[in-house]
Amino acid sequence: MTKSIIKSIVVGTLLGAAAFFMPKIILGIIAIGIIFRVFHGCCGGAQHRFYRLDKIRLMSDEEYSEFKNGFGKNCCSSHSRCCNTASK
Repeated sequence: MTKSIIKSIVVGTLLGAAAFFMPKIILGIIAIGIIFRVFHGCCGGAQHRFYRLDKIRLMSDEEYSEFKNGFGKNCCSSHSRCCNTASK
């Protein structure tokens, strides 16, 4: 009888703690996901952008005009939300 009462108290305490902390944990995970998405950017983040800037600086005039005409078409397929807004 004593074990069943202690077991019930422990289970109730664990369920109560889970009910109290789970919303905070879920909101924390969502906030971290949003922060990573904002800082990661589209198609590779800051490192990819710096690489692209170096590549643009080294382009000839013909290559640069071709790049401007095709801008927004060669975006990552995994980031379609970024590509759709860039091509509009």
